[in-house]
Amino acid sequence: MDSKNQSMQAAAAQEYKEVEMQAQGPATQQYREVQPQYNTETAYQPQYTTETAYQPQYNAETAYQPRPYDSSLDDYYEEEYRTARNLGAAALGLSIGGFITGWFGLGLLLDLVAIILGAISINKNRFKKGLGIAAISVASVGFLLTMLVYGFAFNEWKENGGLSGLLEDEPVAVTQDYDYDYDDIVVPQTQSQTGTDTSKVKEKLHYSVGDTVTVQTDNGEYSFTIKGVSETSERNQYADSDPDRVVLIDYEYENISYVVEYDNYYNDKLYMGSNDFEFYDADGHSMDDYPISYEYPHSITPGHKTSGQMALGLNNDSNYIEMELDDYGYKGPGIVIDLDW
Repeated sequence: MDSKNQSMQAAAAQEYKEVEMQAQGPATQQYREVQPQYNTETAYQPQYTTETAYQPQYNAETAYQPRPYDSSLDDYYEEEYRTARNLGAAALGLSIGGFITGWFGLGLLLDLVAIILGAISINKNRFKKGLGIAAISVASVGFLLTMLVYGFAFNEWKENGGLSGLLEDEPVAVTQDYDYDYDDIVVPQTQSQTGTDTSKVKEKLHYSVGDTVTVQTDNGEYSFTIKGVSETSERNQYADSDPDRVVLIDYEYENISYVVEYDNYYNDKLYMGSNDFEFYDADGHSMDDYPISYEYPHSITPGHKTSGQMALGLNNDSNYIEMELDDYGYKGPGIVIDLDW
């Protein structure tokens, strides 16, 4: 009986337990059934020891040690800077000289030397390199300008035919007609008459004071007139010569159509002075200008006139001067003005 009651009580307790677990849910069931299995022996333990900890590897023997001061370096750098400054100044002077003389071949050489010295100066003194930079700049500009000028000149020369054009250049024949009074031409004597060959002497037209001489040239036409001849007592103490007499020549000229072309540039002004004539005294000796104060003519354009004076030194008692026109553009008979006073 007792054993039967115990069995019934155990079955009832088991049934109650199952009912209670169903009422509380599976989470409570799991919580109750699973127990943490923590083992302090297998937990993480840090493996830090003082022996394996980081130790700085500083060695006092390999630390920075300052060098002892060497005063000889000051002298060395001072000498280097002085040399660089002198080279820069020399380079700047050469560059300026090359720029000025760039029209000549020497200017190119000076520019190249200046550029080299300027570069050396900059390399020796990298803190103060103003002179070197200035020298290189001026020399470079001068070199480029000179090369441009030479390039244009060479191109112009090439367009004109170059060397073949120079070799084939022949004088142009003058076909202008000259309207002169050939009754006044002085015909030179032949060798049979004088015993001397004068066949190559140029024919001459003679004019007097007051005559208007018209000259036709390759550059156009002009005329001039000798108005008068007189003497003056004025002297120049600084003159190179001391003639016995000083003669003043008054003259006038007109630019009719005279225009000169210089390398595609036209100059339409005419100026006549003592340099346009040759002077000889009665004995055939050449005469020179004498520097005193007198009236100077003006440069005039076509259609205008001007007047002026010339002064000559004379060393004889004759009142005669032969005045001969000297104009390379004139191809006619020689023009002589006989000055008598």
